[in-house]
Amino acid sequence: MDSKKTAIVIVGILSFALSGMETAHGQWTITGTTVGGGNVVVGDGSTLGPLSQTTQPALSSGGFDSVTLNPGSVATASGMDTIAFSTPNNTLVNYGTLLGAGGANYGDPGVNALSFINSVSSVMSGETATNSGVANGGNGSSGYAGIYDPNNGGNGGNGASGGNGMVFSSVGSFNGISLTNNGTAAGGGGGGGGTSDYRTNSNGGDGASGGTGIMFSSIGSFDSVSLTNNGAAAGGAGGWGGYGGNSGHGGNGSIGGSGIGFSNSASLSGLLLTNNGSATGGHGGEAGAAIFGGSGTSGNGGSGIDFHSNGNISNLFLINNCSATGGDGADGIYVLYALGGKGGMGIGITNTGSISNISLENNGSATGGNGGDFGIAGGGGIGFNSTGNISDITLTNSGFVIGGQDAKVFADLLSANGGNGIEFSSSANGSISRIRLTNNGSVVGGLSLAGQGGSAISLNCAGSGSVNDIILINSGTATGGRWSGGTGNGIVINSSGSGGMSNISLTNTGDIAAGDNGGGAAGICVLSNGSASNLTITNKGIISGGDSGNAGIYAAVNGLTIHNHGSISTGSWMSAAAIVFDGDNNTVNLLDHSTVSGLIQATGTNNMLNFAFSDVTVAQKSDIQNQLGPYLNGLPSSGSATILGVNYTWDSLIIQSDLSVIGTFSNWIRPYFTLEQQHNQSISGPEADPDSDGLNNLLEYFSGTNPMQSTPQSGLIICKSVESGGSFITLTFPQAQGITDTSYTVQTSDTLDDGWADTASQEVSRIQGNGVDTVTVKVLTPIDNVGRRFYRLKVMLNN
Repeated sequence: MDSKKTAIVIVGILSFALSGMETAHGQWTITGTTVGGGNVVVGDGSTLGPLSQTTQPALSSGGFDSVTLNPGSVATASGMDTIAFSTPNNTLVNYGTLLGAGGANYGDPGVNALSFINSVSSVMSGETATNSGVANGGNGSSGYAGIYDPNNGGNGGNGASGGNGMVFSSVGSFNGISLTNNGTAAGGGGGGGGTSDYRTNSNGGDGASGGTGIMFSSIGSFDSVSLTNNGAAAGGAGGWGGYGGNSGHGGNGSIGGSGIGFSNSASLSGLLLTNNGSATGGHGGEAGAAIFGGSGTSGNGGSGIDFHSNGNISNLFLINNCSATGGDGADGIYVLYALGGKGGMGIGITNTGSISNISLENNGSATGGNGGDFGIAGGGGIGFNSTGNISDITLTNSGFVIGGQDAKVFADLLSANGGNGIEFSSSANGSISRIRLTNNGSVVGGLSLAGQGGSAISLNCAGSGSVNDIILINSGTATGGRWSGGTGNGIVINSSGSGGMSNISLTNTGDIAAGDNGGGAAGICVLSNGSASNLTITNKGIISGGDSGNAGIYAAVNGLTIHNHGSISTGSWMSAAAIVFDGDNNTVNLLDHSTVSGLIQATGTNNMLNFAFSDVTVAQKSDIQNQLGPYLNGLPSSGSATILGVNYTWDSLIIQSDLSVIGTFSNWIRPYFTLEQQHNQSISGPEADPDSDGLNNLLEYFSGTNPMQSTPQSGLIICKSVESGGSFITLTFPQAQGITDTSYTVQTSDTLDDGWADTASQEVSRIQGNGVDTVTVKVLTPIDNVGRRFYRLKVMLNN
């Protein structure tokens, strides 16, 4: 009896010891309690399991837990999230590796690496997470094959979604959530659809979506939510579609996961996102093929950063300092007519309500994903897309924004389009208003092989709403997508419904151009089917059409005024209009010494072309007025004139002339010297003589001559005049008309070296010429009984 009892005791002790050894050598350890009463948990080891309220050791039931996974440690779980918080006010620091396992059985989703889940409370609050290691979701499992499940009619099963790298999910609102990612967070790939029973007319299963690298999902609002990504966040690839059998259909491929995603079924607001790392969407899954019954559709690429709501989106502050890249759409199958997927957006904000009060600053790159072969379109670089109103948006780009390319092959069969660089799109009854967009960097529309290239910047109101109160400032480059099917516009503003547009201001000091190698696009395109008022384009840079001869500016609108201080031109391959008005009451003001290369054309009524150059000389003004004289009758005309060395042609416009004559030396130098030369006094200063003709710039200005072309003599003539009161000296010289900042005096001296002194004189004659007067002044002191004496004219520049 004693020996049996002893043996039982020994076995019990051995079992307890083995259990303790497992905890000490590779599991989670509770090392204390937090101030809030939660557990302090540390993970150390390469074979750690899951951690939640149901594991051993367990997280506390009241929250306030603090969890740290040490460097080099690895935690993996199957069937449940690797670390799962379900209470408020917790803190996580990860230096190791968190891995969600793949789906264990057919149709099982991939496991999340880290989750904060609120399934009971109206608010999720006080959660803080810092990831400096790895958090990767598991792959979703594929669907079962139809041949193994006759009870399902031979149809293939659907795949399961990939797990998320890190996910915050709440049935209520978010309040006081902070996440910093310094490492890697990646979603798992979506599971592929199962293959059907090839012996039947059954269908292949659909693929499932890829997991999101970092995901926030709630029903309620976002309040004081902050996400800083300094590392890498990547979405998982979408699952493929299963093959269909006989006359069955192939399954659909699915969408790739977003790098960073925010989803809300009601309204999404109150969020600060700073991306200093990379956010990359997953590629779409390919369609399943079917020989006779029809193939599925390939999946779209996921967005780099995605905001999606079934309600309103407001009060978001977004800063991208590195890269946000959409995933590529999956290739289609041309011979089986399976459509390819669309590329994901670099940064996408999409909803079915309104979008308002958004501040987005891009200092890095935002790139749309490419469309799949035999697909529809590339993804946009940055997009605001809503069925409702889009308003009060401030977007500043100092980096690079690029739309995705359309299908690489077979694009011509579907008229696939390149993605827009930056787009605002409102459908249904929504309006676009109070937008301030500043581009200091580069925006490029997506390439198109056969469809339409993407526009660099697009504002499109497709429903009955209006486009109002838009301020668009470009000091960088905005270039439409290129290629043969049709190029993209540099900038397009379109109100295609009945709402019209008003209060639009576009200022360009940079370079705006349509794409090359195609037709149908302009540098700037303004379109409205409704009323229009107070529309202004101010150009101090370069605006050009594509090299197939597209217009620099095309306006199918009423009431647009163009103030041109720079250059507007048509494309280079063929003759076409540089500016086209397809409407009424439009005006082009040619200011400074601006140029228009190509025809200025109008098809409506009361369209005007105003030659309002500033800083022309009197001679130049006279020449311009002589050329324009026959057209200055208030009636539409067609003609041409060569002004300041540039040929201007127009068709069906009313001509006006409002020229401003040079009045100061600082204005006079501008037509003759480059900006660099204007700041170099040794070249353009009053005392400089760049053409080495003996006349400095001040004398050239005073005399109305060209400082860059040698003048053989000054034009000063000194004569003796005999009058009844004695003999007098007269000086005759040229003086440019319209100058206001010079004065002159006659000086005398007995020697040529020194002793020059002012002497009294008066103007006795002024003969007006073509821009230059011939002036004669008389020295008032007689020269009778005077010995040798020298005279000169001194010209001074007044301060």
